[in-house]
Amino acid sequence: MIAVLLVGFVIIASASLVGAVGAVGAVGVTVATLEQGLPDVRAFRDLEFSQPTRIFDRKGKTELARFWEQRREVVQFEDIPPLVLDATTATEDDTFWENPGVDLEATINALVTEAAGGGGRGGGSTITQQFVRARLLPEDVITAGLQTKEGQYVRKAKEILQAYRLTAAFPGQEGKKAILTAYLNEIPYGAAQGIAAAADIYLGKDLGQLTLSEAALLAAIPQEPSNLYP
Repeated sequence: MIAVLLVGFVIIASASLVGAVGAVGAVGVTVATLEQGLPDVRAFRDLEFSQPTRIFDRKGKTELARFWEQRREVVQFEDIPPLVLDATTATEDDTFWENPGVDLEATINALVTEAAGGGGRGGGSTITQQFVRARLLPEDVITAGLQTKEGQYVRKAKEILQAYRLTAAFPGQEGKKAILTAYLNEIPYGAAQGIAAAADIYLGKDLGQLTLSEAALLAAIPQEPSNLYP
């Protein structure tokens, strides 16, 4: 089924340039080369997240200053309350704990809508796909996806492939926990990078202090981080 999705995206990308007949011939070549240039998903275990640099007094007790390029506070899975996890998965990917990195039904629906010439917001991207897009795709693939329609479909196909591979490489509930934790540390929330910094900046709270409504508020921000942040 994953292969079918990849073929579908490549057909649409090719058809937009060379027509339906030429697209069929292009599919075999393009699908065969999708994996070329993709980073090894096993590098996921070694990914790091930038954090503020803190300056302390000479005794190392009093913080004097803090500098950052990205406002982020890295948290572990054990530090994230269940209501924050539930609000995030309910908003972004309600099949997260069971899917293979891709929501097949949502992605097929988006693909069919696009093939029919329809619009619509989003493309069925799961939490795993969003994280892959942020950290496990080459920069040239991201850039091409922003510049052309063909590049957008190729990026989506590579994203699907990487999300599937990441889930397979880190299976079970422990793998899902690691992926969701990385997502919550990485994804932008407007002026904050990651949900812990967002809770601090917007609400003046630690994650453990959030109410359900506050968790839901934060969970919605990644959908449009430049517009939805408080």
